[in-house]
Amino acid sequence: MSISTAVFDLGGTLIKETAFYPEQARRFLLSRATASDSPGEEELKEFDERVFRDMLERRERSGLDFQLTQYLNLLQASLGIRLEGDPDEIAFRCWLRQHEPRVEDGAVECLRQLRSSGVRMGLLSNTVLSRKTIQLLMEEFGILDFFDAIVCSSEVAYRKPNSLTYKAVLALLHAEAAQSAMVGDNLEVDIAGAASLGMTTVWYNPEDHPASEIKPDHIVADLRSVPRVLGVC
Repeated sequence: MSISTAVFDLGGTLIKETAFYPEQARRFLLSRATASDSPGEEELKEFDERVFRDMLERRERSGLDFQLTQYLNLLQASLGIRLEGDPDEIAFRCWLRQHEPRVEDGAVECLRQLRSSGVRMGLLSNTVLSRKTIQLLMEEFGILDFFDAIVCSSEVAYRKPNSLTYKAVLALLHAEAAQSAMVGDNLEVDIAGAASLGMTTVWYNPEDHPASEIKPDHIVADLRSVPRVLGVC
């Protein structure tokens, strides 16, 4: 059966985080804070490391997600400050400063080829960023307009590889699993869950990691190879 729909993971597949600079994100937050007694960087760091770390640990244990904007609300209430600006825009700017992301090599060419071949595309991401923040990030790197549907774990609560997440994006795309492909960089998170529904799976493995007991239908080291292995070009 031919592929009519392709679903992509975001982080590690279409966009790569090249750094981890939490101090840059904290300085940005302080620059947006309005209060006569705004916290210093050390106070913000202590809160960040204690509360955000706890939220991440609970996320891993439960398999359920939260939104970064919820953390920002807690931060404002706990430290008695107000952050000037739209919460999703603030989250977006924090993410850029903390992770210095860039678009993966070959991503735009891959998406353009699939679009020109008539393939509908969806995004399925495990992320604490809201859908609006993800859209800002995708727009920043020129890939937003390729997508017909976006599902973020922060908004549906469940995370990949839970089958409900794949079903959610397929429903938005009005697509059947048997005619759809999943492209992602994580065998356990992206590939196994999609395979359980009968989707064609493409493991993006640019660093030639060893395979495991999870067997994708296709393995590519370059995203430009995706349209070819899916037989749509």
